[in-house]
Amino acid sequence: EVFDGPEPTPARRLVAGPAEGGAAGPGASSGAARPMFETLKRLPVGGREWCLRLWSTPFFDAGVDRATPAALGLAGFLLSALLAALVWSLGSGRARAVALAEAMTADLVAAKTRAEEMARRLQADIRIRQLAEEANQSAREMLERTGAMARVGGWEVDVATDRAFWSDEVYRIHEVPLGTPIDVARGVSYYAPEAQQKIADAVRAGIERGEGWDLELPLVTALGRRIWVRARGEAVFLDGAVVKLRGAFQDITEQHEVREELARRVAEMELLRDAADAANRAKSEFLANMSHEIRTPLTAILGYADLLREDGDSAKAPERRLQTIDTIVQAGQHLLSMINDILDLSKIEAGQLSVETVATPQ
Repeated sequence: EVFDGPEPTPARRLVAGPAEGGAAGPGASSGAARPMFETLKRLPVGGREWCLRLWSTPFFDAGVDRATPAALGLAGFLLSALLAALVWSLGSGRARAVALAEAMTADLVAAKTRAEEMARRLQADIRIRQLAEEANQSAREMLERTGAMARVGGWEVDVATDRAFWSDEVYRIHEVPLGTPIDVARGVSYYAPEAQQKIADAVRAGIERGEGWDLELPLVTALGRRIWVRARGEAVFLDGAVVKLRGAFQDITEQHEVREELARRVAEMELLRDAADAANRAKSEFLANMSHEIRTPLTAILGYADLLREDGDSAKAPERRLQTIDTIVQAGQHLLSMINDILDLSKIEAGQLSVETVATPQ
């Protein structure tokens, strides 16, 4: 029989045991025969305590071997242990399930937290990458605008493949469609015939000896327009060997024309200066010659004027005659002073004027 509770009361009986051979069980009247074997076990089931009562029937008691009570007791014990193990397994299984569910919940929460953190980091990385790409794009656009304004671009040559890379501005300077495949030989062919050997030697020296170059050479574009360019190059080394050539390329046609115009103007100015110097020398020589030529007769005029003034008795001479002689002398001296100044100016221009130091009274 099975009772829901620690005591085997009829009110708590869950399962009633059948009577065998008309014999009553342990709960029968006092006149009935008591069973030979009877046991009472209390077992925890699902948080409650059940009471299990086992007994033998009269038929069993009649045919039982008295030597087997121990075996029957052992069987009852084993049965009890089995039931206890079953109950324990159910309880521990539930506990393990709860623990496993809690552990899985904790793992899911941790995984969710890690996923959210990774998502935030990924979003931040994506934003940083976007900002970096925007900054790179802005820098490239600024570089392209600057290159277009300055008419300068970049180039690179892979020595192993002989393939060349040109920036967009280099293509525009050559007036070649963007993206056209370029190699070294084709790049050299755009230079003017008189400059091709010079640039070819510079490229060869860069590949063989790693030397750089900075040249200003004439170039003929794909459309046949003749321009001047500045080509700069340097070698890129890897493990001691030249693997690439790279550099800058600039259209300097306007600067070259300005320099040529400036040189032409300088040459013209030199010619004009030489002509002015020659004219100045001629003027100085003319003035010197004329001064001497004028000074000689002027000295005679002044001498004769002095003689006329001293000739005869000046007190008896007419007043008008004396005034005329004085006028001749004054005008001659003034003219002589001007001639002397002209001679001094000529000496200054010729660098022949001597300077004398004369002590003056305190």
